[in-house]
Amino acid sequence: MNNKTQNYITMIGTCIKVSNEPEHQPVWIGKDPVDFTADMSRLTT
Repeated sequence: MNNKTQNYITMIGTCIKVSNEPEHQPVWIGKDPVDFTADMSRLTT
């Protein structure tokens, strides 16, 4: 875990995974800023 880039990619993947769990989606889906939902979709792909 000494590779800074790999740590960053792993962190992003973990954030995406947690934010897409059903118990966390009500916190951000359809909430301000509205474009956050679209940004999350783009980030996931």
